[in-house]
Amino acid sequence: MKTIGYRKRTTLILFFLLLFRFWVGQTFELSGRESYLWLLGHGPNLDWGYLNTGVLVPWLIRLGTVFFGNTELGVRWLAAVIYSCSGFVIFWCARRWFNPASAFWTMIIFVCTPLFTWQLLLMNEATASFGLMALALLAYREAVNSDKWLWYIAAGAISGLAIHVLWFNMIWPLGLLLYYFIEPRRRQLLKHWQHWVMPATVLIVSIPIFLWYQRPEMEGLKKLHPLPISGISHGFSLLAGLEFTLTQIWLLSPAFFLGMLLAFYYAGSITFRHHRYALLLCICLPGLLIQYVCSFFHAANADAMPALYLPALFLAGNLWASFAQRETRWKWIGVGLLTLAGLQSLGGLIPATNPYVGFGSGLYPSYSYRDLADEMTRRMQEKGATVAVAEDAETASALTFYLPRHQLAYVVARHGVRSQFDFWPNYDDFNGYNFILVTSGNRPAPSIFTKGFFKVDPIGDAQIPGSESMGWQLFFCENFQGGVGGTLKEIPAEAVRDLESSTPLPK
Repeated sequence: MKTIGYRKRTTLILFFLLLFRFWVGQTFELSGRESYLWLLGHGPNLDWGYLNTGVLVPWLIRLGTVFFGNTELGVRWLAAVIYSCSGFVIFWCARRWFNPASAFWTMIIFVCTPLFTWQLLLMNEATASFGLMALALLAYREAVNSDKWLWYIAAGAISGLAIHVLWFNMIWPLGLLLYYFIEPRRRQLLKHWQHWVMPATVLIVSIPIFLWYQRPEMEGLKKLHPLPISGISHGFSLLAGLEFTLTQIWLLSPAFFLGMLLAFYYAGSITFRHHRYALLLCICLPGLLIQYVCSFFHAANADAMPALYLPALFLAGNLWASFAQRETRWKWIGVGLLTLAGLQSLGGLIPATNPYVGFGSGLYPSYSYRDLADEMTRRMQEKGATVAVAEDAETASALTFYLPRHQLAYVVARHGVRSQFDFWPNYDDFNGYNFILVTSGNRPAPSIFTKGFFKVDPIGDAQIPGSESMGWQLFFCENFQGGVGGTLKEIPAEAVRDLESSTPLPK
């Protein structure tokens, strides 16, 4: 009877949240990353491989826009579906892993935590990775407990799809293998063939990534930038690591973060001895440690974090539920912490309070890509310009989304900074045309771009609400002479290096 009650409550909560997130997803503009992912799947850009991301999210966005068009809702409605479905999977998986009470409270922690409330509202790699992690935990659990090869195939297929979202997600199946190596009873099982079905399935599902990288058009990329997957390329920075850590604590909610630490502390050695806990720790801890270390080198990927926290959420939910059943004080402490976390999550969804309590949520930014697009459209009509150019790919993608009839906004071509724009037609086809260029951070127009024009003048009275936070600057670029654009296939590496050495980019 208890289980039935928990199921009803879970269904009502997640169904209400599905409707609520459908509505909220339309109330604010697309982020730069969402716009870039939308552009990858827009029109003829849809492909089975991309330079800066996996294929799954652009394909999901393309599917979403089929039903609701090229709108905020069209891009985001599948994020709401993934969120609610993940809640059901979390409940069902935790119920099989632990018990109905632990499952319900794990789902409640998921709903109240700001990280999941905010970040999973956006349609990006974080949302897709989280949904796949929920399925992966279910498949891993069934595979380990049943030793049936079909579950290993399912675990491998889900893990392979996760790699098509983020390269870093390959840490998930490696975590499962780590569990087998450190668990004495499981180590002997690695001699059986069915336990190697999962790695084989992961490799098979990942084959399209390697085939795409061997395509002829990638040859130019290999010359200009041999490693498209950026690694630790910056020096050590204590400030960067501390900022990333503090942001993660805030996104997890200080209340929940404190409660999680208390749960692990009081759990003691059980956390590391019990095979269920050991499996969850092997899946999440290596990835979390790598990301936090990388943060000190400016190389952490925030989109990988929500999925990595999910196994820890299972642990915290079960430990807290077990404490609450033994002592009433733990129940009230947990309810109080969850209330604080829930209020923080709700505050981040309210535009009026977001600048104060929604730090790091990414929702309701003070700047507006729609206003920027409107201002650039007005200036292009006023100045007789034809082409819109941005300094970075995300701004160009957002402009493309909000410009009339989805006119493509181009990107300043630079050596060492590559995006999917390098594979599409470039602005060298517009010799003799006038451009409008937008830069951010109050930086001057890059000389590698402006040297191709007869004259470049800043537009000093640009009316862009909220532009102070981004430092947007508009420039009227008159009479393009060509010679600085091109695509990866057309520009030899030596030519780009010579061009940049004669006109260094501003810092």
